Amino acid sequence: MTVDIIESVDVEIPYVKRNSDGELPNHAQMFSWEPEFMDMQPSTVRNVRVANQKFSIASSGFEYARLDEPPVIDYSDPDQVKEKYFPKLEELIKAKLGASEVKAFHHVVRNTNYETGMGYTRKHRCPARRPHVDVTSKFAPILMSWDAPDMLKDVTENGKHWQMVNAWRPLKLIQKSPVTVAHTASMAWEDYLVVPQPEVGPGTEGFWLQRPQDPERKHEWWFMDKQTPEEVLLFLQHDSDGAQVIGHTSFQLPGEAPKEPRESIEVRLFVVY
Repeated sequence: MTVDIIESVDVEIPYVKRNSDGELPNHAQMFSWEPEFMDMQPSTVRNVRVANQKFSIASSGFEYARLDEPPVIDYSDPDQVKEKYFPKLEELIKAKLGASEVKAFHHVVRNTNYETGMGYTRKHRCPARRPHVDVTSKFAPILMSWDAPDMLKDVTENGKHWQMVNAWRPLKLIQKSPVTVAHTASMAWEDYLVVPQPEVGPGTEGFWLQRPQDPERKHEWWFMDKQTPEEVLLFLQHDSDGAQVIGHTSFQLPGEAPKEPRESIEVRLFVVY
């Protein structure tokens, strides 16, 4: 039996733009797809499985790690995730990135179609469809102060290098709404727009992507076709040394509509060196 190999997919990335008054959307408007804030741009998403280059957090802002024998648990149960999954993920990333300490502190499970998932609950969330970075450079240390205050004290007092890395993994073979990430070499800080998220918490804000301001530059998007539950995508969301972070989003595959909803888990981790 032959398996079709996808080298790339042509898509439209829904970038953010200011409206005619120069205003940015608020957090709610980011998810309502209001046309005045939408900037659909033709893009090509390439498959890492047929790439002739290697990827790493240091060189490209993302890489893949293998998690053999993922824990068989109820991923809709936060307690099981924290008790059985977090430790395995921390161990994997500590070894993969050569870190001295890793702390998983937040996760989200997505298991609903985008079209039906906007009124999501804790147990039912749809894929994210707008390119973004979870935290701004300003907000990342605030987040650490909430979830890992002792770690923040350590890295601050001892001048340690630290990062926030997300670990994204399918719970079943991906056939719909895969995640794509932008290679760090194609990104620039001017591509990010700060959008406050007060409904999430005081001081909360994230980066949302606009199209490259230089017309000669395009974001270089990558994904892994038919990603399995043993394949974990790691991507950089904050770096205390100021390394370029990368945007991520989901996108639609050709002919994916009748497929079952994507099931995935994404974990945020603080990584200290």
